[in-house]
Formats: sequence, C-alpha cells, structure tokens
Amino acid sequence: MNTINCFDQKLIKHSFRKKRGNYWVLELDGGFIIINLQRSRFNNKVYFINIGGKSKQISNSIGKLHQEYWHFRGRYGSLIGETELLSELINEEDCNTGYIDDLVCKINSIVVPYISQYFDITFFKKEINEGNYDFLRLLTSVDY
Repeated sequence: MNTINCFDQKLIKHSFRKKRGNYWVLELDGGFIIINLQRSRFNNKVYFINIGGKSKQISNSIGKLHQEYWHFRGRYGSLIGETELLSELINEEDCNTGYIDDLVCKINSIVVPYISQYFDITFFKKEINEGNYDFLRLLTSVDY
C-alpha cells in the first residue's frame, strides 16, 4: 500500500474527507482543518505533513485548497512540538507499522483542538496582542 492510501485510510476513520490530490479536510463548527502531504524534493518516497485551517468567520466554504489560501498553517512537527516522538515526515515503510496510526491519533487529539481555537477571530487577535501567537509555528496568510 502506498503512503497516500495508507494515510487516507487512517484519516477517514477520524472523519477527514479526501479532497483532490494529497489534501484531506475535516469540517468543524468553526472552520476547516486541512492536511496536505507534500512530497519531498529530495526523496520521492517521503512526505512532509502540512496542517492548517480556515475560519468560517472569514469564509463559509472551504474554497481553494492550496496552502496559500489557508488562514494559518504549519508543519506537523512544529505544530505539535514533539518532533522527537513523531516526525513531520512519513514514508512507505511507515504503512506497515503503527506509526501512522499514532501520528493520526496525535493529529486528532492534539493538533485539531490546537488549530480549532484559532477559528475564533477574537481569540486569535487576543493571542497576537498578548504576544502568545508564535508566527514561526503558525504562519498566517490573512490580515486580521
């Protein structure tokens, strides 16, 4: 089984829907969580995991999937801050282990709630004003 299909099967169990290409979307009350697998340019069997979100307070539809249209985004490793436990990279060998299961469980239990709090623009502005928003962890493509 290839990496994309393996990752797809795991994400679907957590209510993500596969979109075109290497994109998956989880629709929540406040917005959309988007996951993208980006193939490494140095090894075509390895993928980076990009995760971001779009707030429904800004846009009610998912719209374009490309990362430049996400309201905030980051690589899995920087979002979760546990790069020693689970990397932001996955490859075909990971499909035969419990690694991708663990990864998807951490995405669902840690990253989804973390990103979801930023769907509330008031919270987002408060985090920025109080200096709690880490621009290196979550890049933003929207001027709030």
